[in-house]
Amino acid sequence: MVYKQNSSPLEYYVAPTASGAAATWTTDLSSATVLETADDGTAKATGLAAGDYAFLEQAPAPRGYQVDSTPITFTISEAQANGTDTVSATKAQADQLVTPYGPGSTNPDTGDRTNASYWFFLFGCSMAVAIGCAWILKTKKAASK
Repeated sequence: MVYKQNSSPLEYYVAPTASGAAATWTTDLSSATVLETADDGTAKATGLAAGDYAFLEQAPAPRGYQVDSTPITFTISEAQANGTDTVSATKAQADQLVTPYGPGSTNPDTGDRTNASYWFFLFGCSMAVAIGCAWILKTKKAASK
């Protein structure tokens, strides 16, 4: 969702219906245009006049991702509004949108700084081996009598 910064009440983006037309604005969030991202992760809003805007992702994130509700602000210059330049979020801004959880990412801290789960696993395996060996020795001893 794109909205105008510094507007009170907030005005939300409504995409133009004709090519080259200006965007319209509404204070009714349910009437705002929902932007969908392309496969490369970009979203396109056309017809914006020069000014300060913010993008806020509201859709549910895909499984394994978390939506960041921090608005990403951007400014449209006169050149960009006239179609002679383009606007894009920086990599740092794009990384704010969605935080991945999984291989290669920083997962939330669980508070375990002692590797206790590793030691419990190791102790459990050692106990299983010791009990198995004791059972085998007892069985062999009973069979030899």
